[in-house]
Amino acid sequence: MKKVILFLILFLVVGIGNVSAADKSYSIDSVNIGATVSSEGSMNVVEEREYDFNGSYTFAYQYINKTGERQEKYNLSNFKVCDEKWCYLKLFKIGDADTIKPINSFYVIEEPSRYYIKWFYRANSVTKNFKLSYKVDNAVTLHKDVAEIYWKWIGDDWDISQDEVDVKVDLPKGINGEEIKAWGHGPLEGKVSISNQNNINFNVNKLPSKTFFEGRIIIPKNIFYKGVMGNLTKEEIINQENKYIEETIAKIKMRSNMGNGLAIISILLFLWSTKIFVKRFKEFWKYQKENKLPQVTASGRIWEPPSDIDPAQVEQLMTVTDTLTPKAFTATILSLVQDRFYKMTRSDQKMGFLFKKYEYYLEKLQTPNFKLQSGIQKKIIDFLNKIDKEKISLKEISDWCKKHQSTSYKFFKDLKEITIKENLSEGYFDKKANKLNKSLRTIAGLILLETVQFFLIVISASLKANTWLIMLQLWLIPINILFLITVGILKFHGEKRTEKGNLEAAKWIAFKKHLKEYKQTVNYPIDSIILWEKYLVYGTVLGISAKALAALPVKFSNVDQSMGVMYWGGSNFSGGDFSGISGA
Repeated sequence: MKKVILFLILFLVVGIGNVSAADKSYSIDSVNIGATVSSEGSMNVVEEREYDFNGSYTFAYQYINKTGERQEKYNLSNFKVCDEKWCYLKLFKIGDADTIKPINSFYVIEEPSRYYIKWFYRANSVTKNFKLSYKVDNAVTLHKDVAEIYWKWIGDDWDISQDEVDVKVDLPKGINGEEIKAWGHGPLEGKVSISNQNNINFNVNKLPSKTFFEGRIIIPKNIFYKGVMGNLTKEEIINQENKYIEETIAKIKMRSNMGNGLAIISILLFLWSTKIFVKRFKEFWKYQKENKLPQVTASGRIWEPPSDIDPAQVEQLMTVTDTLTPKAFTATILSLVQDRFYKMTRSDQKMGFLFKKYEYYLEKLQTPNFKLQSGIQKKIIDFLNKIDKEKISLKEISDWCKKHQSTSYKFFKDLKEITIKENLSEGYFDKKANKLNKSLRTIAGLILLETVQFFLIVISASLKANTWLIMLQLWLIPINILFLITVGILKFHGEKRTEKGNLEAAKWIAFKKHLKEYKQTVNYPIDSIILWEKYLVYGTVLGISAKALAALPVKFSNVDQSMGVMYWGGSNFSGGDFSGISGA
């Protein structure tokens, strides 16, 4: 479940880990285009764009197409580029301009089907306004009985979106307003209005990248004394546009139906996930909610380990989860020394530069005196055998894990599963709760997929500017995220101890309390190597520091003293330094 939550967080926080991309970007916040049509058939165009730069920029460029809906290409002239302060110098010899990037200059390249305009400036995290002007020498097409102006205000080769696009077209004077017709092509949200006899407006709030925005105007032919010859009639043009309008209405209807369908699917999926979530929450409260621990002694303390179960089992019992920490791994290694599968030796002197401590080593014993207590010990022995050395330092174990990460990950995953099986088979964990807890992974995965689908719908709806569908998804997504977080919490607390497990956990808690206070009980030193070994093993998994364990008061017989030296290293046990053990 941690992976699920991590994935979701990464999905939500867009751009994390990609700082370089976020450091440099720009947007076009407004576009104002003015076009003045002349009776000679030409059109002067002025394009003003507000650029918002984040980072350092030195040039910009733009394409203008020469081809359109008619056979004859458009011819452009009188190019000019200006900003708020200067009008730029036009370069007639390009040379190495792209390398030098001479400030306040521009050049124009005429290609077979388009013009390429590039200008140079200096901008660093500021807002700049650029004005590109040019003349379309042959803008007007003279058809059989009507004149036509058909122009792409913005082409489909822009890599970023443009906001607040406003186009104003001034026509020659003397035109009857009833004889003017205008249509816009491009985004479905675009608007066209004829404000008076000589003025037409085309508007769109947001023009997506790679999307064109064009206008088509027909006016009386007698206004112009010059233009490109066409072969259409006014009726044919109106019929074409009516067909476009019908297609647009059909697209809007289809998009609306699709939006309604996606909304219905989203709501049904949300209702389904809500039903599953509520049911699962009730099951958790009924079958997985942990009961209060019993009081095992009047003092709340136990002087000896309550049982000989594996240290890893103890850790899971204490946390009521299936997780394991390195403490369980270290404690199990110590239990293998306790059971004489290994012996521990210590370096002759302390190692290190600033913080010196002894180095500890594990050495295999050829003929162990005891049988393996559990599959947990066997799993760790098999793992240590992979290192394939008769004498292994505890630091080498850590280094080997770092070098063989995939193998180590699988080992610790298997160790966790083996330990939970031991706790289940021995009656410490509730089997029904464990089964329900496993089902939470599936539920979390389904809710996650549903949430991802909601995100995809938001992206799709934003591209089509479907505001109400976006709002629906943005209402559903936070609730689904809340479901995911709650399922994650339920999953983490999904295991449940049985009555036997509760009693066992209560005893280990009481023993831990005793261990924390034992160093103060100097009047009652440990007089058995067997008991001391248990204190060392279980103290490690219970989180008692190596320093505190080293300070345990002992009073061994000569036999036990010799036994300790033989299997645990060092020269005595009346205050030895075991800090190096934490290296495992």
